[in-house]
Amino acid sequence: MDKAQLSEPLRFLNLIGLDPFNNDRFSPRRKFLAICIPLTVAICAALEVLLNFHGLETCSRASESMIVVYQIGHKIAVLIIYKKEIVQLVEDASSFWELNRFAGKFTKPVQIHSLSRKFFLVYKIMMLIMSLQYVLSKLFYNTDKPLAICYGESTGLTPLQDKLYYVLHSASTFEILFLILGFDGLFFYFVAHALAELKMVKVSFYHGRTDNFFVTIEHHVFVLKFIHKLNQVYSKLLLNQHISCLFGICFGLFLLSKDGIPPDFAHITKFLPYITVFVVQTFTFCFVGSLITDWSVEIQDAVFYTDWSRDEAYQYKTDKILAINRAQTPAKLTLGGFTNLDLLSFTVVVKNAFSFFTFMNSMTQE
Repeated sequence: MDKAQLSEPLRFLNLIGLDPFNNDRFSPRRKFLAICIPLTVAICAALEVLLNFHGLETCSRASESMIVVYQIGHKIAVLIIYKKEIVQLVEDASSFWELNRFAGKFTKPVQIHSLSRKFFLVYKIMMLIMSLQYVLSKLFYNTDKPLAICYGESTGLTPLQDKLYYVLHSASTFEILFLILGFDGLFFYFVAHALAELKMVKVSFYHGRTDNFFVTIEHHVFVLKFIHKLNQVYSKLLLNQHISCLFGICFGLFLLSKDGIPPDFAHITKFLPYITVFVVQTFTFCFVGSLITDWSVEIQDAVFYTDWSRDEAYQYKTDKILAINRAQTPAKLTLGGFTNLDLLSFTVVVKNAFSFFTFMNSMTQE
């Protein structure tokens, strides 16, 4: 089984002109549209809040556009600002060990890449369903309101304005789809490569020959540097994504329940997928962050629990102590350097989202 190909998510980025490896003459035009479309949606949402404000509900509905646009705006910025770093990460990933290095003895790396491909397939299907549901809901329910809040929504839109906004939001929705699949897919595949290498380093330390010890140490350092580079590129974005997911879950719950509990079918089909995507997205990033931390620490056990009955095991004792000492400091992804990306941070996001939702509900009922 081959490794998860980084070219797969890069194809999605290429559709909107943000592939760091593609510099053809059409890419700048696609990139310009990729920036202008969500920016127009954000401006319309801001105008509605500023000029047609009608209380907390207006802010909640604005979150349908503004939170998502805030997320993708940051992702576009990362792709542009860290273009060279992303290219370097892709090139570094090609220098990792081949999956058949421990053929017949150890199949875990193959399984990691296989699971990552299956997960990304499920992720693509989920995001596609969400996008189609978001675009088609207006047609199904024949509502006078556009898909997301816009300037003029509170006071009504002319038929021509309504059609123009429908085209705008449809284009924005599918741009968001391509960007998320490309950006998130690239991150997931980077993590899959790093996790597979950590497992192979562990096995190499545990079963490796003495003459292979320093090769393994060098590769271990290479993997740790790769994870550090990955954290430098994604750290601030992960923090902002956690914040936007917190408010997305909160406002989604508020909009789902604002017309009473239980909500009607139209609200469920519109806002439940909206909430689900934020929860799944947050959980997935936190889960892979925990895996990197846990699996990097396991390497010290592989160095220590060697076969001490062999005379060769006592060679390079000082180097082994240094390797154990380094492995005790886990590799990790962080949220802007403030805290680690792990399942604890997911729990914090969900708890705070429900707390904020409860507060908003009590404010509106009073």
